[in-house]
Amino acid sequence: MVYRYVKELRDDEVFGTRLPVDINPLKICSFNCVYCPFGNTTRQIVEREEFFPPEDVYREINDFIKRNGEPDYVWLKGSGDPALYLGLKNLTQLLKQNYPNLKIGSWLNGSLLHQESVRRDFSYCDFIVVHLDSLNPKSFLQISRHHSEVKLNNIIEGIKLFKDSFKGRFGISSIFINNINANEESIEALKDFLLEINPDLYIVQEFNNKNFKPVSEEFKAKLIETFSDLPFTVIFRL
Repeated sequence: MVYRYVKELRDDEVFGTRLPVDINPLKICSFNCVYCPFGNTTRQIVEREEFFPPEDVYREINDFIKRNGEPDYVWLKGSGDPALYLGLKNLTQLLKQNYPNLKIGSWLNGSLLHQESVRRDFSYCDFIVVHLDSLNPKSFLQISRHHSEVKLNNIIEGIKLFKDSFKGRFGISSIFINNINANEESIEALKDFLLEINPDLYIVQEFNNKNFKPVSEEFKAKLIETFSDLPFTVIFRL
C-alpha cells in the first residue's frame, strides 16, 4: 500500500517510537507561524472540516501496524493544526476499538481548545502537547500570525479547561525567537502560567533562520536558570 497519511516512523527521546499521521492538507491552519517547517499557510481557517474520511486514515494505520507492529505512539499531526480535522473523534475511536493498548498523541496550537467539542474529541488521546510561545498578545501575534478570530485569551482558557479534565499526559512547548519573545518578561510570564496549570512536560526550544538571529548564549542560560526548578519534566532543545 502506498501511504497518503502515514509518514516515516521516528524515534523520540520523550515518546519512544512515534508513527506520524498527517490529518490536515498542506497548508490549512488557523496560524501562519514564522517557524512553520511547511511554509506559509495558504488557507487560514478556524472552522473544522473533515478533510479526509477517518476510515481511509485508519486503513493506512492498520496496514502499517499489521506489517510492522504497534509503535509506542500513533501521533496525529498536521500540516496545520490537527484540531481542525473534524474526523478526529471517529479516527481515535477506531484506533482504540481495534488496538486498545495503542497510545495516541498530538501536537496542537491551542486555537480551538476553548471549544467543548474539540476538548471532548482530544480526550481520547493519551498525550497532548500544546504550543504556547508567549502570553503577550503582541508577540504572540508576531509569531503565530493567526486568523483574526483567534484570541489569545481563548487559548489560555482552553488550555486550562482541557488540562483540568484530560486524563492523559499533557505538555506545553515554547519556541523562543530573538527580538520577539526572547526576553525576561516572556519567560517569567510563561513560568507563572506553567506553575498554575502544572503540566507533565515542558519543552523549551529556540528558533533561528536567515530572518532571525539566534538567541544569545546569555539568554539560553537564562532559560535554563528560569525553568530548571519547575516541579515537572523540562526538556531543553537549545
